[in-house]
Amino acid sequence: MAITIEAITTLLTLAGLAYLLLALWGSRDFAHYWRRKGVDAGFAPDVTILKPVKGVDQRMYAGLVSHCRQQYAGNFEIVFGVSSLDDPAVGEIERLQAEFPACAIRLVECRERLGTSGKVSNLVQMLREARYEHVLINDSDIRVSPQYLTRVMQCFSDAKVGMVTAPYVGRTAEGGSGLTVWSRLEALGISTDFLPGVLTARKLEGGIRFGLGSTLATSKSVLAKAGGLEPLTEYLADDYEMGARVAGPGIV
Repeated sequence: MAITIEAITTLLTLAGLAYLLLALWGSRDFAHYWRRKGVDAGFAPDVTILKPVKGVDQRMYAGLVSHCRQQYAGNFEIVFGVSSLDDPAVGEIERLQAEFPACAIRLVECRERLGTSGKVSNLVQMLREARYEHVLINDSDIRVSPQYLTRVMQCFSDAKVGMVTAPYVGRTAEGGSGLTVWSRLEALGISTDFLPGVLTARKLEGGIRFGLGSTLATSKSVLAKAGGLEPLTEYLADDYEMGARVAGPGIV
């Protein structure tokens, strides 16, 4: 029995070490890819950012502000979607509109309930209001750099690209009630467990075949080829399912 236990634990240890090496390999490959990849500043297609929101959290407004401060050569707009105008997030969006009058910010009330996923239900209704061919969907708590749109959208200079997603790292609140042991553990897990897993999958599969909620950038025509957003209203893991559909044959 002791020998069997030793053999099992040894195999588990070796499997863990193998995964660690794969994660390091995938992370190194991703870092080298972006260092080699140049940014075509002249390619900046117009884009609509779709942001479904519900409620307010401590770091939400800082994330919204970061989207308004994009240094982007093309035109962009931000379309927020809420299920009800009584949602507390409406006040934050109005505050954002007042602070950034030069930024195209619109609010859409999504009155219909389409399927199980409230988020995708709102996105279906928001997409109808998008002015531009390219659309970028991301979560309300995402904080981005001023070059975010430039780096994401320049990937579409390759005609074979149908969807762009982006990794992210976890951050905790700077203080107050949001700074807890659990929030720190969650942020640590995103950076040390979740992110290496994504980069390992990218290396093994020769690319990412799923989407991350931090960024899902695509176009209306590609979404139409993939069947649109409507079928995703029944999926809870909507970002993963969307990426899997768009990454199908003939689209990417």
